[in-house]
Amino acid sequence: MMEGVEFAEHRIGLISMTADALPNIGPVGALPGLFLGCFNSGGFGYHAVAVLLLAELIVAGQTRIDVSEFSPDRFKDIYVDAYLATDLKYKAALRP
Repeated sequence: MMEGVEFAEHRIGLISMTADALPNIGPVGALPGLFLGCFNSGGFGYHAVAVLLLAELIVAGQTRIDVSEFSPDRFKDIYVDAYLATDLKYKAALRP
């Protein structure tokens, strides 16, 4: 059925990134009980480490290594609307 069909555009998938390109690992202060373990397109190689660190945070309240730099709460004071407006202008500039 698709034989001979031409595509005007194709996409492989979304590459999600945090504003500072670092992972999110840890609890979300505004939502007690919610923990994040998100990496920026790191693939499956990081998942075992994320699970270990999250398990340590949930069970013991701390990790064997310092992951405070990756706290999701580092973004709590970012003015989201301004950031998204900047990001959308940047994306529009990349379009041909």
